[in-house]
Amino acid sequence: MKDLKSIQPDKPFKDLNDMIELLKERNILINDEDFAKMALSHYSYYSLINGQKKAFLKDGEADLYRDGTSFDNLYALYLVESNLNNILLKYILYVEKFLKTKIAYYVSQDFGVVSDLNDTSNNNPDDYLYRRNYKPGQQSNDALYRLKKASGEKQRNEIIDYYIQTKNHLPPWILITNVSFGLTIKWFSILRPTQKDLIVNEFLDCDSLSLEEKKEYLNKAFKLLQLYRNKIAHTGAYKDFSSLPALPKKQAKLLSYECITDQELNDGIGSQRAFGIIVCCMILLNDYHLREQIISDIKYTLTPYLNSFLFGKHIFELLGLPANVFDKLDTLYNHLTNNQ
Repeated sequence: MKDLKSIQPDKPFKDLNDMIELLKERNILINDEDFAKMALSHYSYYSLINGQKKAFLKDGEADLYRDGTSFDNLYALYLVESNLNNILLKYILYVEKFLKTKIAYYVSQDFGVVSDLNDTSNNNPDDYLYRRNYKPGQQSNDALYRLKKASGEKQRNEIIDYYIQTKNHLPPWILITNVSFGLTIKWFSILRPTQKDLIVNEFLDCDSLSLEEKKEYLNKAFKLLQLYRNKIAHTGAYKDFSSLPALPKKQAKLLSYECITDQELNDGIGSQRAFGIIVCCMILLNDYHLREQIISDIKYTLTPYLNSFLFGKHIFELLGLPANVFDKLDTLYNHLTNNQ
């Protein structure tokens, strides 16, 4: 057994008073200590301070903040970024629902609605998860096994529980309610062209791109949205954009009707950061009501900050958005609506 008492923690526990002193040591102005303690007790030091530090640090410093940085600055930026992330989570969830609905529809149509939940080898030709219905290979076998396990007793949601107790089968559109976004993407990836191509063209009705170019965009877009969602859902912020998959430039520019520039793609703003995520959702959510709502939500949240700057940078830039984001989204909406 490891001797845990011998370890001197790199990050020892600090109470609220200790945190306040640490903030002062790092050159952060605190105008109201009681307010700062309240905020730290609600949102944690990591979320409020470390999550925002890159924009405020002195050049070449790891923990020393620029002169004039206040706790109020950090708190305000955290709140507006959290509100923006909540919008992104909302519409990424819609993309997930769209994908699940389409997979369940074509699997049910082509392979039926019956599955032997105990046959994890998936060798029954009458099972919609029959392995030969999908691309051959270990990746497919692993995904099909995990899909069967999604109906397991320990993992069932209320909908699946109800169907197992009251119905004589578990159709794809019910099974998929208990499947994660990541596994849903796997299910999509193992579909054969007969089913996959229909889904691809429903998401991306664009004659200027080949089928393979559409598939490349969708595969990367789904993975990007999944990883982005997971990070902001669990940490409240996502700063390491370099580890996210970049959207293919040709497709990103064409599908956005040039609303995303080459520079924005090179900087990550038009791909892996908030603006790229918003545009990606607008492209994939082929429902003008949702597209209108995305823009409405974004404007409602960000309009109070149109003239806000921190250390010479517009707050939109700190959030991964172009300064003219409203105009760009309006232009994109008009193009998407007129070309449906």
